[in-house]
Amino acid sequence: PPWLLAIGIDQPHKTFDFLLSARGLYYQRRPDAPPLVWTGLSAAACQRRVRTLPASLRERVALEPYSNPERLEELYGGAAALVFPSLDEGFGLPPLEAMARGIPVLCSRREPMNAILGQAPLFFEPTESPSLWRMIDRLLDVPSIRQEVIRRGFQQAAQYSWDRCA
Repeated sequence: PPWLLAIGIDQPHKTFDFLLSARGLYYQRRPDAPPLVWTGLSAAACQRRVRTLPASLRERVALEPYSNPERLEELYGGAAALVFPSLDEGFGLPPLEAMARGIPVLCSRREPMNAILGQAPLFFEPTESPSLWRMIDRLLDVPSIRQEVIRRGFQQAAQYSWDRCA
């Protein structure tokens, strides 16, 4: 089935603890929600995190170390959305990569992501679980919103190219 994809290293400013906690609570209220796949971690970080996952999340959260670009493409290919909960970014490439692939993005309402992503994603407050839940519900339950987020994502990603940004 499609999953929600999260990409990033295991550092406090990425707020993956918030994301895991919010997802655990969300599954209680919406058991049919898609699983979460988190990639970009080191193998050691994956092992550490797997050991600390609550039992209620072990069947609904997959942790994958970053391995190669082909696997990342597979993960993007099966994603219903990218969830980007970071509190602090230098640039934040994964949301633009997702948008360029037609994957809707749920992103924390923080700079510089607001400026980089414009109005393309659905923004949430990265310290408030209900804010994230509302955006997931909108994306999953309202096809017109999903299509609009994808359309805006393509437009926003088109403003960035390797040549222009480098």
